[in-house]
Amino acid sequence: MNRITGNQQGVNTECCGPIRTVSSEKERSKVSSGDIVYLQNAGETPDDIVTFHQLIKAGAVGFICESIGRTDHRVIVAKEFGLPFITAISEYELPEEGTPVTIRGSRLLYGAKKHTDTSSKMSSSLAPTETNTDVLISLGFPELIKKRERLPKLTDGVGYLRTEFVLLDILDGIHPYEYIKRHSENILANKLANRIEPVLEAYSSDVWIRTDDFSVKQLHSMEEGNTYESPEENSILGWRGVSRSVSEQTLYEVQLKAIQILVNRGYDNIGLFPPMTRFPEEYRTWKKQATDFGLTGIRYGLMVETPAAALTFEELTDQISFGVVGCNDLTQYTLAISRSNDQLQEQYSPQRRAVRCLIDRVLDIADQNAIEMAVGGQVGSDPDAIASMLTRYEPSVITTPWPQTIVNVQNRLSMLEDQQPTEVNAPRYS
Repeated sequence: MNRITGNQQGVNTECCGPIRTVSSEKERSKVSSGDIVYLQNAGETPDDIVTFHQLIKAGAVGFICESIGRTDHRVIVAKEFGLPFITAISEYELPEEGTPVTIRGSRLLYGAKKHTDTSSKMSSSLAPTETNTDVLISLGFPELIKKRERLPKLTDGVGYLRTEFVLLDILDGIHPYEYIKRHSENILANKLANRIEPVLEAYSSDVWIRTDDFSVKQLHSMEEGNTYESPEENSILGWRGVSRSVSEQTLYEVQLKAIQILVNRGYDNIGLFPPMTRFPEEYRTWKKQATDFGLTGIRYGLMVETPAAALTFEELTDQISFGVVGCNDLTQYTLAISRSNDQLQEQYSPQRRAVRCLIDRVLDIADQNAIEMAVGGQVGSDPDAIASMLTRYEPSVITTPWPQTIVNVQNRLSMLEDQQPTEVNAPRYS
């Protein structure tokens, strides 16, 4: 056998390199520039973005594993960097360690196959398709704005900039509290502001910045993490997002300082919102901390990714001017199906009635209160999944910052918009 076929979950680009097997974060030093990495225990370490980001920084050009959910954050990061990620390949099918292999589409080929890379030329020649629906991007690594200069011309704004991803690159594997101890809050805040600034400069439209969503598990895996974090059994339902920001404010204040620096530099296109809101009172506390800090001249929003937030959305309409429906986590929490469990991916869908009822509820209330809304997650790259929403509420769509994906989404949106409403409308849930 000289080829293996799996499922492409990342970006459909071709790459060649020696294969390296990584079974834990302790083995990430095995990887060097140009390697293709097999993640041996990917299914047992969901959302391990700390190790994954270190592998990308080491120069990995492609990834393979046996099992991973299509909305796992490692898949999202791979897509953002434009890297292929093949799943459904067993380690027993792999050639020996160090053997040159090629990823081509959903296939893993033995040997380094020569090819002509036209992806960069194609990206530079892509033109946006005009749509009535705004197409925004999610962004975790602002340096991509400089590498893909056409992104601001292809898209209408940034739907959410993930600060935990930006911080990952600055911290370089060190726990943020340890980084602050070694350097200072001000240094970290200035570095964070400097990383975000090129995005604000590139877009005249709003850039919606989401405060960090580090889980205890992710923080514990960092250097000196065991000094600052107690192990947590279930990070999916754990101490993270807005609840951590309001109760342990050190890292939250660093982010507020970074935003204040950017406001002082004259940027007026900033929106700020927290992840993982469960209760209206914790959101109000989070916002009060920000306004007490002096951030009164920016827009505030809400990310709806828990059923609790969706079912109490009307209690916060006086607090926000925009909102983002995070369909991946909302689907996970509503259906009680892990977004990273590959065995349950056939059942995991934002099209399930229970999820759609919550999404429709939020968009309906937002529409009544003139709140600007965007829909993100898996459905952001699949306009057919939200066709009925587009005819009733006209939310923006948030997709990955890969140029070809953006144009594909725009093309499909344009086709849907050209259809008669009765062709794409779906029953309304109540």
